[in-house]
Amino acid sequence: MPKSVTALIVPDLLIWARNAAGLLIAEAARKAKVEADVLEDWEQGKARPTVAKLRLLGTAYRRPIAVFYLPNPPKDFSPLKDYRRRNIDSESIGQTPALLFAERRAYERREAALELYGEIQGAEPPRFDLAATLNQSPEVVGSTMRDWLGITHKEQVAWSSAREGYNGWRSALERRGVLAFQSTGVPVDEMRGFSVGDFPLPAVVVNGKDAYAARSFSLLHELAHLALRAPGVCDLRESAKSSQENRIEVFCNAVAAATLLPAGIFLSEEVLAVSPIKEWPEETLRHLAFKYSVSRDAVLRRLLTLGKTSRSFYRKKIIEWQLEQKNKALKKGKIRVSPAQQALSGGGRFFTQLLIDGYYQRAITASALSEFLGLKLGQLAKVEQLLSTRRVG
Repeated sequence: MPKSVTALIVPDLLIWARNAAGLLIAEAARKAKVEADVLEDWEQGKARPTVAKLRLLGTAYRRPIAVFYLPNPPKDFSPLKDYRRRNIDSESIGQTPALLFAERRAYERREAALELYGEIQGAEPPRFDLAATLNQSPEVVGSTMRDWLGITHKEQVAWSSAREGYNGWRSALERRGVLAFQSTGVPVDEMRGFSVGDFPLPAVVVNGKDAYAARSFSLLHELAHLALRAPGVCDLRESAKSSQENRIEVFCNAVAAATLLPAGIFLSEEVLAVSPIKEWPEETLRHLAFKYSVSRDAVLRRLLTLGKTSRSFYRKKIIEWQLEQKNKALKKGKIRVSPAQQALSGGGRFFTQLLIDGYYQRAITASALSEFLGLKLGQLAKVEQLLSTRRVG
């Protein structure tokens, strides 16, 4: 029977795959449904797994089974620099297996896009020429970034929802040769976004579990990281500690806010043209958030930066909104999303279209297309149908 066939593999591949996945032996054994000492024997070459068990290990490590038959461990990506305020608890390394997988997937998708671009487009990828330094004013960098993306005030206020706004900013990044992906396998409190600073075709990844307005902010925050040539993993929270990492996070937050809500335009809003007040009515904050397709947090953060509110009021409202969101999350049921929508939301319009074009031009196989999209080939027609609409994220 095929299930009992012994897998003739190199033990070092098992060790490499487990370490790359960020798993200890006990956790890996549990996921693969074997005893820890059995897995240890396989890694030490004292015994070999069956093909069936090897498939379970492949699932646990999120690797295709073919990788275990290589003569030597392949060169893998290095985990991204961590800009988060605190490291997530882990007994092995500072990033969880889910986050490591999201990073690896982003690297693999970027490599695929880079290989396909020249063949499908018949040209070199766009050069990423957006640059910034920490010595610059975030207001100036935000204005430059907005111009670079080509988003006008008229276009922004015409968006009908935070979702449409997010898709607008995401499309703008893709037009400039920045891959914009989503990940849904990592909790929001662990990661809001991260960036892959390899050029051309750098990538930003935002958390698909986050609210749309928050995703827009994360997109621009990560774009600021790329402009600084300082990619990494972020939770967007600022620390009281004085460090280079925190200085970068504060700067990227300020740039994202300045891009979304340019000072000159924002302060000219009629609802803000009143005698100086520090505590803004909820309806005013909601009105501005809806108009600019941003979060109330972003509006209030901008008012604080521009000296139009107090830090105590800002803190009070943030705590109030966090409690509000927590209560909503408890009441909210799980939203069902079709596999086709998941594939398009995860890869984005540009990358997904590049894959499909590559498949039809025989630049990639059906299995590779299915692997990168994360769905069965029978769903391809539905993905193409969604691509013909404006609905992506």
